[in-house]
Amino acid sequence: MHRIFDVIDSLQDSLGFTSVICKSVDEISDAVKAYQPDFLIFDCHGDFDSKDLSSYLIVDGKNQVYLTGQDIVDKQISAPLVFISACSTQPNYGYVKLLSDAFLQAGAFAVTATFLPIKIIDAAALLARLLTNLKQQETKIIFSNWLAFISHTLRSILIFETVRKTRIKHKLKDEIDDNKIADILLELMIFSKRESAFEKLNKYLQSIDPSIKPSFDNLEHEWLSYTTIGRADLIYFEKWQIKHQEKNLSYTC
Repeated sequence: MHRIFDVIDSLQDSLGFTSVICKSVDEISDAVKAYQPDFLIFDCHGDFDSKDLSSYLIVDGKNQVYLTGQDIVDKQISAPLVFISACSTQPNYGYVKLLSDAFLQAGAFAVTATFLPIKIIDAAALLARLLTNLKQQETKIIFSNWLAFISHTLRSILIFETVRKTRIKHKLKDEIDDNKIADILLELMIFSKRESAFEKLNKYLQSIDPSIKPSFDNLEHEWLSYTTIGRADLIYFEKWQIKHQEKNLSYTC
């Protein structure tokens, strides 16, 4: 897992985020107080306790150091936006003490958590894509609110994983045009065009090699393991708001 941490850490300068490795609950609390993040990501192992029906994060498995919901509330460990890249942090089969609820109680507006276990490498790839997409939002007006952003980032895994597995299986690289894939991803943002976006992907890949038969059945579908709790639909991107406020003002004048 440390190798995966190194990959994420290597993106700090280019994507403008800060990564901190914590070995205790107090270190987590101190880091949150020091940096006051708007977006807080936990990248670690997670589990649930069948005795008290709670989920928790594993800070140091060897020394049995865990971050519980009570710790989060007591130490006010939270941020406006929280993303938990860990296994089983939002089990939906009878558990009542959920980490997402604790983060919301401590001040978060929206929390993305996981129903089920997730794979380390796939989760790291999602984090890298999430942070890259967020960096693009600094200069581009693409999404209106956090719900649209996080949902598209998760949904687009279908496209990225299909392309990645096709490249590996058919030994392709430059043959697949990233710009064409980007155009398909744009269509995926529009509800009425999502089905046709997948059809276009299939036709495009088969135009490169007729033997390619993309199938979503071959994917792990880890994106379905994630859920977002809270009012992510009410958290707007500033550039989008400014642009549409200007349009509304010019219309009324």
